Amino acid sequence: FELLPEDPTLKKIAVGLNFALMFTLPDVNLSFHLRFKDDALSAYFVEPSSDANVKFRMNSTTLDGIFTQKLNVIGATF
Repeated sequence: FELLPEDPTLKKIAVGLNFALMFTLPDVNLSFHLRFKDDALSAYFVEPSSDANVKFRMNSTTLDGIFTQKLNVIGATF
């Protein structure tokens, strides 16, 4: 899905990386990967049983708060 704009900062972060973050949102029955690979960032839906380097499970409200910076990432985990 096309949710990630071209962003020079994200491209710099992705340089030399090859890993996936998996987000599972049980309240909306979705799982997706954010993958850093080949100096790019991509996002795509996956099955909840998919492998990833780091897996997060949270409700969609928490994820939205983190991505919109309305919620502190550390505060969201405790």
